[in-house]
Amino acid sequence: MEGSKYSDEDRRRAVIEYHIHGTQTKVAEIMNIPQTTLSGWINTEWFAEQSQALDAQTENLILANNQKIIDASQAELLDRVQNGDHKLVKTKKAIKHDDGSLEVSEDYELKRVPMPGRDLNITTGTIQDKRRTQLNLPTSISSNQKSQDQLNAVMDNLLGAAKAYDEKRANSINGECIEIKD
Repeated sequence: MEGSKYSDEDRRRAVIEYHIHGTQTKVAEIMNIPQTTLSGWINTEWFAEQSQALDAQTENLILANNQKIIDASQAELLDRVQNGDHKLVKTKKAIKHDDGSLEVSEDYELKRVPMPGRDLNITTGTIQDKRRTQLNLPTSISSNQKSQDQLNAVMDNLLGAAKAYDEKRANSINGECIEIKD
């Protein structure tokens, strides 16, 4: 802004520092700016716009990083399903010497072993449930419409019975029953 001792870069930095630290007091202290000045900036439309832009930029960065993690995880999972898990396996080697003696040595070797069926089943079920959730379809975890309709019918029956009971109580008189003779 023209005529101000603070540059636009100072103001942009204030937006970033405010997002990092969350308090005017901390930002004013870090940037050596009077809190009243910072408060004035925070209450401007410009500051709100910059904050929203920073929020959007941060969210996009998080989404991009999450997608990289998902892509790498899926590639690793596919490799393990196709080629097996890495496992350190104990091996024995026999060496026959010229004098006829036999020397046995133990060593370890990294080998690929098929994923256990239980792990494949859990992995497949989890992936299917997540995919169905993305498509807004019922999963093994969520209820489907039929069971929801059944629960609603039970609830309606219980509410009807409770209402009938309340009406019956409202039409009755509490107290003693006495016989009236003519």
